[in-house]
Amino acid sequence: MDNPFSFGRIAKKNRFCDRENEIKRLKEYLRASSNIWLYSPRRFGKTSLVKKLLEEVETEKTFVVYVDLYEAEDEKEFNRIFAKALYSGLHKNKPLTEKLFASARNLFQYIVPQISVDASGKPVFQIGVSDNIPEDLLLGDILDSIKKHSKKRKSKGVIVFDEFQQIGEFDNSGKIEKILRKYIQDHNNISYIFLGSKQRLMSSFFEDSNRPFYKSALHFPIDKIPKSFLLKHLMKLFKKSGKPVDKNLIEGILDQTECHPFFTEKLSFFCWIKHDEYKGDVELFIESVLNEITATEESNYKNLMSVLTKYQKKSLIAIAKAQGEEDIFTSKFVRKHQLPSLTQFRKTVVSLQEKELIFAEDNSLKLNDIFMEMWLKSRFN
Repeated sequence: MDNPFSFGRIAKKNRFCDRENEIKRLKEYLRASSNIWLYSPRRFGKTSLVKKLLEEVETEKTFVVYVDLYEAEDEKEFNRIFAKALYSGLHKNKPLTEKLFASARNLFQYIVPQISVDASGKPVFQIGVSDNIPEDLLLGDILDSIKKHSKKRKSKGVIVFDEFQQIGEFDNSGKIEKILRKYIQDHNNISYIFLGSKQRLMSSFFEDSNRPFYKSALHFPIDKIPKSFLLKHLMKLFKKSGKPVDKNLIEGILDQTECHPFFTEKLSFFCWIKHDEYKGDVELFIESVLNEITATEESNYKNLMSVLTKYQKKSLIAIAKAQGEEDIFTSKFVRKHQLPSLTQFRKTVVSLQEKELIFAEDNSLKLNDIFMEMWLKSRFN
């Protein structure tokens, strides 16, 4: 039997756990053509949730488009990624024929569809642009095509921008936000979902009264999956793969990972591999598995620490040791961990959040990587 657990991939079919309430509520918002900004810390399963949602809402009367902005570093790349994703979403599972190219030409005014051949000889769709066309006109062309398509087909639509915070890193982000807002507010039958993992950047888009997207979308934070659902899910996967385990082991896994989806999957993956070593002592077995995980990641952790400043290192270690339980923004905490000052510590916390090393949860701070937190506590105890 293959290992039923994998991490760093989209959870599909039997690997997708729960989120029924979230999907139900999101569907209600989409029926009203509402815009949504969906936030969670990294690796909480945002993308898996949204792709599951898109599968369920896509019909002949509702088109869906998923735009991954992870690699977009400027407006030019953003426009090309957006245009290609839009074309692909509107012509899903259809061959690249002259008919579709004609459709693309009708869809866009300044963007020209092109075809090339990859190394295997397979035709590949690419985006070309008319000469000397400003990028803001191209973006307007793409956004206008969405409304034209919806009106022509008399259909609703859902457009997802994943890693939307990338726009905030562009030199001309303010201009792009204004253009997006101008067109999106006129798209009455289209819902836009904005995903992001950088809490401060995502909040600034929709909560800063000086920004174009201020209060323009419903906030939908994603929380951890309830322990009861994860427990049943994990026990089922272990059993179906021929390696049944007792409830105590699953509870031990969830206690360590705090029900974080990614780290639960990763710890379960290694527990499955070392299944034959489990003799009923949960604490001893999980400690052995965690030691193996942190040993494989130690070089990565050391490299990450090496690029931090002295104060960032000390602050990160202090936050790890606090385990999310202490009131850290106090003089007492600063003295206990020998930090320079409360003012400096607050500034350092912001820099660690921007590096996506920590996130705020329930009025405390946590490391994004639970296993790194364990490594720091053991190494700098």
